[in-house]
Amino acid sequence: MANDKWQIFLFAVESRAAPAPSLRFLKLDLFHCRSTMGEPKMFQVDAKHPTPIYHQLDRSIRFAIATGKLGIGDKLPTVRQLAVDLRINANTVAKVYAELERNGVVETRRGVGTFVTARPNEAANRRDRERHLRELVDHFVAQSHERGFSLDDVIEHLEKRRR
Repeated sequence: MANDKWQIFLFAVESRAAPAPSLRFLKLDLFHCRSTMGEPKMFQVDAKHPTPIYHQLDRSIRFAIATGKLGIGDKLPTVRQLAVDLRINANTVAKVYAELERNGVVETRRGVGTFVTARPNEAANRRDRERHLRELVDHFVAQSHERGFSLDDVIEHLEKRRR
């Protein structure tokens, strides 16, 4: 995590009924922490809002992807880092990441990180296409079986057509 350090100098005047006021010099060091994402607070959650935190985080990540703040192939913060940044439980972040992965929005590569794989609507379209294809194949295999063809006959014919 990158830190930017600013130094602020303050002058304080002490007046203790002394003939000449004394001048004190104070130095304060302030730190600004930037997220590994390069932008502070890319994801927002509000603990006081009645919506569950995991749902808020899910929507926030999907919104960042939909608006282009996160693109396909971009790396998400680690579970631990995001939990620390948002001051929420790491299990909540892990739950959201797992749900996004089940929906095909992100992909977790062990030891490397979690990456955006598709926009949420593209992931839904991919799931719909797979479901439709499965239905077509099931219907095709059932019709072929009714007409006396074995599955091996169908596969052999399809392989010949593929060449």
